[in-house]
Amino acid sequence: MSLIINKKETCFDSLDCPEDTTKKCTAKDTQLGPNECASLVNVTIQQPSAISESSERLKDEELDTDIDIYQLENDIFSILFVSDIFSGAAMFSILLFALQMTILVLAILNLLDDSDKGNFFKVPMHTQGVVRCAQAAALFISIAVSDDITTSLDFFSVKVPKDYNIRLKWAASNLFRFIEGFVGIMVAFIFIVQATEALDLFLDFAALTFVSELDNIGFVLADKGYVPVHIQNAVKKVKSTRMYFTSSRTHITIFGRTFKIRAKILKRIIFFVPMIVLYAGWIFLILVRQKNGYYFRLGCESFEVKFESQYSYNFFEQSRGSEKLVDFNTSDCRQWESSRTSPISYSSFSDSYFMDTEGSKNYAYIENPRPVYYQRNKTPSKDPNEPFGKISYCEEIEAWVFTIEGVCKVHSENDCNWLARSPKTEALSLDTVEENEWKIWTGIRHETSVDISCVECNDNKPKDLATDLDCNHHGQCTEKSCECNGFWVGFECEVCAACSEFEVLVKDGSGREKISAFNDTRRGELKNWNENVFKRLADQNSPKKDNVVSLYGRPVYYEINDQNKNATIDENKLHKSIIYSGSRYWILNLTSKCQDFISPVTCLERYHSAWFFDETNKPEYMSEVTQNHYPSGLKW
Repeated sequence: MSLIINKKETCFDSLDCPEDTTKKCTAKDTQLGPNECASLVNVTIQQPSAISESSERLKDEELDTDIDIYQLENDIFSILFVSDIFSGAAMFSILLFALQMTILVLAILNLLDDSDKGNFFKVPMHTQGVVRCAQAAALFISIAVSDDITTSLDFFSVKVPKDYNIRLKWAASNLFRFIEGFVGIMVAFIFIVQATEALDLFLDFAALTFVSELDNIGFVLADKGYVPVHIQNAVKKVKSTRMYFTSSRTHITIFGRTFKIRAKILKRIIFFVPMIVLYAGWIFLILVRQKNGYYFRLGCESFEVKFESQYSYNFFEQSRGSEKLVDFNTSDCRQWESSRTSPISYSSFSDSYFMDTEGSKNYAYIENPRPVYYQRNKTPSKDPNEPFGKISYCEEIEAWVFTIEGVCKVHSENDCNWLARSPKTEALSLDTVEENEWKIWTGIRHETSVDISCVECNDNKPKDLATDLDCNHHGQCTEKSCECNGFWVGFECEVCAACSEFEVLVKDGSGREKISAFNDTRRGELKNWNENVFKRLADQNSPKKDNVVSLYGRPVYYEINDQNKNATIDENKLHKSIIYSGSRYWILNLTSKCQDFISPVTCLERYHSAWFFDETNKPEYMSEVTQNHYPSGLKW
C-alpha cells in the first residue's frame, strides 16, 4: 500500500525537517544539500517494510560518510552538466571547449613541428642553471594551478542521483574538464622543456594560462548577459545547485580483483601521479640527457675545418731560443724533443674533426658545457710528440679555440692556450660558430677566416634508394656518413679516384726532361713508364677490395717498378708515396716510418703531416699550395 501527499515541504537530509513537515529523509535521495527542503507535488511514501529495508541499507553505506556542501564550478563544463544534452546551453559549452582544444592542439603542433629524430620535444642542447630552476618551479605551478584537473577529480568524491542522464552528464562534463586541463599541462610541459630563457618561459606560461581560462571567461560572459536567455538561465541553475562531498569508499577493479578505496584518497593519487610522471620526464630530458650531451649527438658531429695555408707557427725554434720565452712548467706547455725545428703549418690541421663521444653510443663528452672536437677523431695521442688538433670552447675568453696539446704561445695567459680563436660567441656547437674574424697565432696575432663545413649526410632516406643526393649519388648514407661506391672518395664522395696510376717525370735546371728523381744514378735516359708509375692505394682488408685509402680527403699513391709492380701492397711496404699534407702534395719515402707496422694502411692511420717527418726525414718533393684532388698538373 502507498500514500500520496501533495504540496508538502520535504527535507532531503538525515536531519529533522522543520516543524511544519512530518517526514525524515536522507541525502541519498536527492542532490540537494543539508537542511534544504523542496516542494514536491507528489511524493510516494513507501510501505513501512520497504522504508525499514532502505534505512538499514543506508545505515550500512553511511557509517564512514563525511558530508560537506559542494558548489559547482563557475565554468562551461558546469553549464553542460545542468543543461539538457541537446540544448543551446550545452552546445554553447561544447563549442567553447572545442575552441580551447583547437588552440591547444595547434600550439602543440607548432611546438613540435620539424622535431628531430630522437628529440621529439625539441629540447635545446643546453640550458643554464637558472633556467633549470625556473623549469622546476614552473612545472609544479602548472599542475598546482590547473584547477580544471583538480576540479574534475571531484567526480570521485561527489554523489549524484542515480538517474542515468544526470550521471552521464556528470561524467561527460568532468571528462571534458580533465581533457582540457591535461592537454593544457602537456602544452605547458613542452614550453618548459624547450625554454632557454627564464623570462620567456614565464611569458609563454602566462599566455597558456589565458587559453586555459576560456572556459571560465565563457561563464562570466554568460553571467553578465552577453548570451541568449536560455544560456543565462543555465548559469543561474549552476549557481543555485548544491551537491555534497563524501569520503565513502569507491570500488575499483584491477586485474579482475575489486578493491575499496576512499574517494578522497583516490583523488589525491590521481593528482600526484601525473606530477610524478612529468617530473620524471623533465629529469630524464633535462638533467640526464642535457648533462651527458645527448642532444649534441643529434646535431652535426663531423666537420671539415680549413685554415688558411699561409700561416705557420715557429714554436720549436722559439722554445729553444736563448731567451727561453716559453714556460714549460705550465700544464699546457711542455718540452719537446730537440730534433724538431720546422715551423708548425696550420694547413696540416686542415682536416676532418669529429665530436668526442668517449666511446659512448648516445652521449658526447662535454666541456664548458659544449662538445669537444678532435682532428680525425684522434683523442689525445699516446705518443705526446704527435698530437692531433682539438677544437673546444674556452669560457675564459668566451670563444671557440683551436689548440694543440703541448704547444703554447710564448707568454702564458689565462686564455686556454689558443693558437686560433673565434670572435666572442655563445654558440653551443661548431656548426653555428662564425667563420670570419678569427685570430691566429704565428708569434703575433693575425686576423683570418676558418672554413667550417658539416660533412654529414642525411640517413633518414628510404632504404630502396640506390644512392643519396648528400653523397652526390656516388654512395650511400649510413649513420650520417657516406660510404662511397667504386673509386669515389671524400666526405661527400665528391672526389673521383678512377685514375689508378700516375707517371712521374722530373725536369732538371737545363729544361731537359730527366728520368724519375727517385733514382739519380740513372739520369740521362728515360726509364720505361712502368718503372716510374704511382698506383692508387686500396685497403685489401676492407670488405670492399677496391676501397680507396685517402688522407686529408685525397687518395694515396705508392710507387711500382720492374721489381715490385706485381707485388701486393703489404710486400711493397710503400717505399715511395704521393700523399697530401693539407695544403701540398708530397713525394716521400715511408720505409722508416712504416717498417714497424703490420701493414702500410695501419701505418697511414696515424699519419699527420705536422709530425710524421722531421729534419732527418723530409719529403723529397713538395708541390705548390693547392686544393686539387689530384697531384697532376702542378708545379713542384
